Amino acid sequence: MTTSTNSRIVAGSLDTLSPNPEDWIFVDIGFSQKQKSCGIAIGDSRPRTIQYNRLFHEISIEFLKHKPFLNLLIEAPLSVAFNTRGNPTGRSFEKRNADTRYWYDKAGPATLLATMHLLRKISFEEIQIRTEIRLFEGFASFKQKKGKSSHENDVEMLREIALGRSTEGRYVDGEELKMDRNDILQSAFAVAGMNFGIPLAIVVE
Repeated sequence: MTTSTNSRIVAGSLDTLSPNPEDWIFVDIGFSQKQKSCGIAIGDSRPRTIQYNRLFHEISIEFLKHKPFLNLLIEAPLSVAFNTRGNPTGRSFEKRNADTRYWYDKAGPATLLATMHLLRKISFEEIQIRTEIRLFEGFASFKQKKGKSSHENDVEMLREIALGRSTEGRYVDGEELKMDRNDILQSAFAVAGMNFGIPLAIVVE
């Protein structure tokens, strides 16, 4: 059987950032059999923690409102990098001094896999998505320690930066994602036949 991905899922960029909270869904994704492992905020709503199986339902409600576009930020690797030898390598924002949070190490592969399953479900489910879905990558692994870390806090911090309401973060795009200029960047999901391009990364400092 031949299937194709939803062509309305595209990589978000600096040009498609929106200051309007109603244009956004923010997700801190996780994989767990029983725990509420995902944080989510729809626009300016209060961040909540839900189980992974609820993510698609929550997100698809917004898609079915038939808005022209929605910006979907997910805290997970949405692009990957390989060096000239073909080995995985980090991206520029994944290293801070001696600390690293590479996409292929620690929690990176689990969140990448969780996102792959979510986007595949969005792409192949028989729902009439007329909305253009713009993907943005969130990264909060090196955030300053201000109280107990939680999925809700990560979603809140990423939202404030994405909407331009906080200066405690930055945007990383295009060639700036590379740790070395010769590295090869690609969509994290191209290997599964879902090439959504290289999204802008929104990084909490």
